Amino acid sequence: MVRKIITAVLLLTFAAASQSNSTRIPSITEAGINITFGGKFIATGTFPTNPTERLDVVVTRVYRESLNRLLDKATSPKEKADLLKQAEGYAMRNLKMIRASGEVLYLDLLRFRLTGDHSQNPYLQNDDVIIFPATDIDNDNFKVTGAVNAPGRFQFVDGDKLKDAIFFAQGINKAYQDVDSATIYRVSYDGAKIESIDLPIDADYPLKRGDIIKIGKDTPQRKNYRVLVLGEVSNPGFIQTSRDPVQIRDIIKRAGGLTDNATKRNIRIFKSDNFPPNMMKFQFDVEYKPDELQDFTQSFIDRLSELEILTYSRMADLTELDTAYFNLESRLKTVINGQVVDLTINGGEFPDLTIVPGDIIVIPRKEEFVEVIGQVPNPGRYKFVEGMDYRYYLEKAGGLGEFAEDGELRLIRGNTKEWISIDEDVKLTVHAGDFIYVPKERIRTFGSYIGEFAYYLGIIGNLATILILVLNVSK
Repeated sequence: MVRKIITAVLLLTFAAASQSNSTRIPSITEAGINITFGGKFIATGTFPTNPTERLDVVVTRVYRESLNRLLDKATSPKEKADLLKQAEGYAMRNLKMIRASGEVLYLDLLRFRLTGDHSQNPYLQNDDVIIFPATDIDNDNFKVTGAVNAPGRFQFVDGDKLKDAIFFAQGINKAYQDVDSATIYRVSYDGAKIESIDLPIDADYPLKRGDIIKIGKDTPQRKNYRVLVLGEVSNPGFIQTSRDPVQIRDIIKRAGGLTDNATKRNIRIFKSDNFPPNMMKFQFDVEYKPDELQDFTQSFIDRLSELEILTYSRMADLTELDTAYFNLESRLKTVINGQVVDLTINGGEFPDLTIVPGDIIVIPRKEEFVEVIGQVPNPGRYKFVEGMDYRYYLEKAGGLGEFAEDGELRLIRGNTKEWISIDEDVKLTVHAGDFIYVPKERIRTFGSYIGEFAYYLGIIGNLATILILVLNVSK
């Protein structure tokens, strides 16, 4: 009997549970709703969601999914770039939400993202309609510059004030000091006039479309001022400095001073803006780009250099030979413009020479050789001996070769690259790093003499013909 009662109770329990499951009301998280996007947005229409989601979540999801579908259909990089340009810039402010009850809300998602104010990002309800206003970022905006954390352009909404501009630019940048004023630049509708309005930073002043707001007066000058020192110093590399000029001796001191192997005659100073950007990387294995230096390509730099040379030549009275020489000088101006410091002139002391941020100081290893090149049996580098003249090094190189042009010897200075004629009657001091060049005598053959004779004979013949014609005409 007891067994029958237990069985009956279990059957009734299962039946009740089954009845309960068949009539259960879905929870709020399982009840789907529909909302509609309209206006200027990447995708308009009705979208399913649920009432636990807020507006910004759905806007972000629909935007990303719609953009990805569009990009998947693009067949070229240009088409993808065009689609991205068309999709960007939807309105974040002044969104109009119309509830099914007729209630109308104006929402500011940008303000929500900056403050977390959920009154600007409400939960969604069934049949909500969200209208995105059309935006014209080129005209329907205001711009904030100066002492703010996030300068830029922002969508204008009627009623915006100076405090809103500072808010959307994420407040005053603490790197600026004594920020207590703002200036609004307001261009007239026809663009012919501009009005400048100075205001205290906390002024309750209304903005207009197209306003440019500059916050603060002064700009901090705490930039990465530095000089690059390369070569024979104890601590080569970047030396931090201020924006004001500083003496070269102070820069070298900060770099640890010259090493024992440093040259005294050929310290070079260059301006970094004379170099193409890539040259610093390739030649010195350092990235050295001042803040204002733009990332130009090497080909553009080369082309610009060529055009600059043409502008110099456009109104010049240069011959073909002069033009070739001028082009050579123009292309070498980067090196030629580098200043040479010779410490031997000042008793080993640095002169009063100022260095500015962006300068490059190159201190080569001191030279210990003199190089003999040209028509000698053993051209090469020979140990420098103080007080010895060019004859000593020619003798070390085996003397003059059979075809050397004795009267045309040249001494090339290692630091200035100056060519100096060697005269046996003039005492010429040779320095370490200099070059002695022995040119080759021009070899004349019988054929070359005949060719030269025929050339001059042709000229004489032409002159004689002209003279005969003149005499005949005069008769």
